[in-house]
Amino acid sequence: NEYAKAFGDRAEIINLDNLDLPFWLFTFKEFCAVIFGSAPDVDEEVDILAELIPLAKARYGVNRNRNLELSVRKDGAKESPIYSVDTPTPYRISDIIDIIDKRMGSLELRHALLPYKRLKARIESVLLDSRYSFMFGRGAAQDQMAAVLGRLFRIPVDSKPIAIAELTGIPAETMNVLVSVICRLAFDFARRTGGRVPITIVCEEAHRYIPSDWKLGFEPTRRAIARIAKEGRK
Repeated sequence: NEYAKAFGDRAEIINLDNLDLPFWLFTFKEFCAVIFGSAPDVDEEVDILAELIPLAKARYGVNRNRNLELSVRKDGAKESPIYSVDTPTPYRISDIIDIIDKRMGSLELRHALLPYKRLKARIESVLLDSRYSFMFGRGAAQDQMAAVLGRLFRIPVDSKPIAIAELTGIPAETMNVLVSVICRLAFDFARRTGGRVPITIVCEEAHRYIPSDWKLGFEPTRRAIARIAKEGRK
């Protein structure tokens, strides 16, 4: 935490109290790492979540565009082929839980209910954890990508060309995910702007989230930073 003092007024300080990184900006792998952590035997829950996220995105989309052609499933959810599990568009966690409840209401066999109950319990546990408020806080389901990217990458600079992410207090497993999200967004942003906005990323304590042993750490984090090192520097 010494960087805030070192750079003073030239730095935008981003910490757990003011970090705003909506969950829908996460890829599916990144989101699953938050919801399931290192829990074993969650394949069924992961498969269910992969099916429900596009449905929740379609629900949100139809509210924004009433003319969007959608089909209606028996469980009451709405779906559209234009959404995938990784489409970077807002959706609501409440819709995920609502669809889970509707499906549980239509299932009779106990063994079929269990993965839905476990998934709902995992989601609600994370929602109640204040350490994850940066993902699920007020306005998290709104389309505020421009504001998030603008603050992270200092656009406009507004006399603060440096953004310092102080991740103290964030769960260790979630820190890996956060580094993955920020580095992935940085690379995509630089690519889409054609390099017109130069970005330099400094990784402090990098061994914590990209250890030299490739079998350790979070694979999407390693991939995001490796991509910057190999391609971004050009």
